[in-house]
Amino acid sequence: MTVRGFCTALLLFLLIPLMATGAQPTVPVVAPADPAKAADRLAARRQALDQERETVERSRQELQTQLADLSRQLESLSPEQIDEALVEQAGVDVKSALLYQETALTTFNNAERRIQDLRKTLAELEGREQLLKNPAKDVVEGETNRAAQLEQATQMLAQQRTELELETLNLANLRIQGEVAKLRLTLATQWQERIERIYRQRQEEARLDAQAELVTRLQTDQTALQDRASVLKQRLAQERGVLSLAAWQRLETELRTVDEQINLLNLDRQLAESAATLARLREILQNVAASADELQQNLDLADRLQSKLQRDEALLQQRTTLYEQQRQLIERRDKLTGIHRRLRDEELQVIDQLLAEMNQRLGQTQDQGLQIQSIGPQLNEQYQQRLKQDLLSRKLYPRTTEAWQQLIQGLAAVPSTLFYQVRLSVEATIKALREAPPWQWLALATLEGLLIWLFIVVRRVLRRAWRYFGEHQPGDSFIRQLISAALLMARANLLGVSGAAALLLLLWMVDAPQPGRGILMTLALAWVGIRLPISLAWLMLASPKLPVEQQQLPLYRQWFWTLIGGGILVVLVILAHLSDLAETVVNAFDRFFMLYWFWVFVPVLRIRRLVIEQLSVRYGQRFWFSVLRLGSLLLPLSLLGAALLGLLGYLQLAWLVVRGLLVFIATLVSWLLVRSLLNDLIVALKNFAVAHSGYGLLWTQDIITPLHRIMNLLLFLGVCAALFYAYGWTAESAVIVAIWTFLERPLLTLGSAEITSWRIVVTITLLVVVVWLGQWGRAISYRWILSHISDMGVRHSLSVFTQYTVVLVGFLIILQFVGIDLTTL
Repeated sequence: MTVRGFCTALLLFLLIPLMATGAQPTVPVVAPADPAKAADRLAARRQALDQERETVERSRQELQTQLADLSRQLESLSPEQIDEALVEQAGVDVKSALLYQETALTTFNNAERRIQDLRKTLAELEGREQLLKNPAKDVVEGETNRAAQLEQATQMLAQQRTELELETLNLANLRIQGEVAKLRLTLATQWQERIERIYRQRQEEARLDAQAELVTRLQTDQTALQDRASVLKQRLAQERGVLSLAAWQRLETELRTVDEQINLLNLDRQLAESAATLARLREILQNVAASADELQQNLDLADRLQSKLQRDEALLQQRTTLYEQQRQLIERRDKLTGIHRRLRDEELQVIDQLLAEMNQRLGQTQDQGLQIQSIGPQLNEQYQQRLKQDLLSRKLYPRTTEAWQQLIQGLAAVPSTLFYQVRLSVEATIKALREAPPWQWLALATLEGLLIWLFIVVRRVLRRAWRYFGEHQPGDSFIRQLISAALLMARANLLGVSGAAALLLLLWMVDAPQPGRGILMTLALAWVGIRLPISLAWLMLASPKLPVEQQQLPLYRQWFWTLIGGGILVVLVILAHLSDLAETVVNAFDRFFMLYWFWVFVPVLRIRRLVIEQLSVRYGQRFWFSVLRLGSLLLPLSLLGAALLGLLGYLQLAWLVVRGLLVFIATLVSWLLVRSLLNDLIVALKNFAVAHSGYGLLWTQDIITPLHRIMNLLLFLGVCAALFYAYGWTAESAVIVAIWTFLERPLLTLGSAEITSWRIVVTITLLVVVVWLGQWGRAISYRWILSHISDMGVRHSLSVFTQYTVVLVGFLIILQFVGIDLTTL
């Protein structure tokens, strides 16, 4: 660089700060307020803020006291005070508390923005004060009142700093007001929940009392009717042959009527129970806070009630029709006179009275049926909405230091809590065992003895079977390898499975109470649930009987610790849910499990690559294997996505994704196992056909091979149907309805037939089937049916003619099925 260039660069370097200084934006000069008035105003506001803070603190203490005394306040209420008006008022209070909280949040946000504006203004004023303190300012701008401007800027800066201090105090008051609003909403929500719970309990108690009173009255009426029936039966038995035919028919009709009235009383009791159930279902519809499980239980209850009412209605209609026919038969006896005619008229009156009562019950049954038909769809809609809300609801992390401290304290108390819960479960089981009757002890001892005997027998059978199937030979079939692996895992886990079965049998026999039964069942199955996957991993990755190039010892060690950690974590998560811990603690365990999925992601990718490499040796050229390769890659990615959803707080959605993944993996593994077993079966059939038939080539290529393809297709369709059923995609589900609506949408009109996507799919499928049947018919006719024709050309021509005939007939059938009439084209 030359001296001239260096000087030019130095000059530019010195001019840049001056240019920047000249371009510095200035704050518009605003005259500050009168210092005395501003001081009075700020002092008054400070005093008002202090008083407001005391008021807010007092409100918070009062709300905390009310929350602590909430149970006592509820106990002080008399049953007459808890009515529908009080429940409605509690709902209004909740809405008011929500509005108050929203208002407090809006005010808090406005105060934060005000503080940000004040800080920005302070920064600008501090910059202006610094510029005014610069002696070179007069030279640059030619100003002569720099001292006055500096004094004004200093006064404004002091006032703005005081304003910022007061706004900070106001923000602190608003933050406390937000806490007060939260406490107020919590108080109103808990008050509403408890009031509604007590109100529903009182209503349920009132219904139960009314139902008990009705049952007592019906029992009294039923006893009177049974006594009347006994008297009639006794009279008919004593006066047999003495009474006239008309009197005999009159007493017999009255007896049947009394028996039918007894049945109607039983129906009255059932209708009363149905009415109480309908009332509970209507309460559930009005309860917007009902959980998805509660809605599902009531939805099942509504379905059962609807089925029962339909059966009762059909039975009542049949009985009504029967007695109407009997009435017509009685009316035909119109030639009677005197006492016989009077007896006939009395008999008609008895039948008419019974028909009136039966029609009344039929009307009640139909009315309840209409009610349940209207309640059922509403329940289903509310259940679907609750599911969507639960799936999309987000479990937030703790936002305050106090919340984090409570979470840490809850996690620290988990070991002692779970240990105490397990001890209570054991004590409850022992108590139930001591209270069991002698016959239950005898049955338990017998079943446990049978289980021990079965363990000894199975152990001997496994030892003998291992001698035959345990040794691997090159070229072993899949069935033999599967049996060998199953025997090895059974021998390794027989003791653990037997111990778990014995404990489960004990819990089932003594009918241990929940949640103790679920906790002990989880602990009983924990060892088996951890040991079985480890045994399978050892068998696939580290067994000494595997070839050296197939042994994956590092991968096995990684899976060993992964399965142990995952098994322990699964047990803790289940115990946390069963032990009814705090929601934040349960959510924390769920998130720990989501983090575990991140740990599992890499081993899953490695095991997937190993399985795909082993399958590619045999099925690398198959189309379904290419689909499987891509589909198997989606599984770990879906697992990773579910983990991310869970960590973001969408726990329900994450569990749903995991459930879907487990169902898909189980279905996929089952399909591969059955397909492999089917391949071995086909190979055995081909070997048998070649060894025992003179048409070995015909059997292997033209009968067994097409049969194998058909069975594979049926197996694939069955797996798809099972997968749809497991996912709940029935004919009434939204997914199937949407797909079917799309397929049934008309695309064009050909003649008098509407062409839809569904018809196109069916046509292509049938066309493929017809072409395949034509080829198969050609092969069968050439090699079997026309085998007696020695002329090869004639045999070939006839077989081709058979193929064309099958294709033509099939094509005409397809046109008829689709609805296309060639004469209208």
